[in-house]
Amino acid sequence: MNIKEFSIDTIFKKKFKIKGGLVKTGFPVSPVVGPLGLNAKKIIDEINLKTKEYYNLNMVVELIYDKIKKESQIIVKEPSISTKIKKFLKITRSVEKKVLSEKEFDNFLKENFKLDLSKKEINCIKGSLRSCKIFVE
Repeated sequence: MNIKEFSIDTIFKKKFKIKGGLVKTGFPVSPVVGPLGLNAKKIIDEINLKTKEYYNLNMVVELIYDKIKKESQIIVKEPSISTKIKKFLKITRSVEKKVLSEKEFDNFLKENFKLDLSKKEINCIKGSLRSCKIFVE
């Protein structure tokens, strides 16, 4: 027999689609962490703490659990540009059409991105905004 045949998967990874800061006990987290022997309440509190700045925004969180060391880690994935602009403009539903001034767009970039963006990156952000029916003057 070969040792490779007996390799044990020691790392467990699971991604969850959640609303930032609003995770409660139950689906989708509790049914996954319960069988692993983890405290669901502790994991949920940690997720809510790490995602509170993106309150009520859709996002992805990844749980990584090492079965041998019995350690867990929560990784918060960066929300999409459209999610960030909805937070910035305080939009809860889709809009028909919205126009941002250049000053508002600059404020949005300063709050959400590094300061030294290239022209290509700025055009990508503007393209994402256009898909949300938001235009820059």
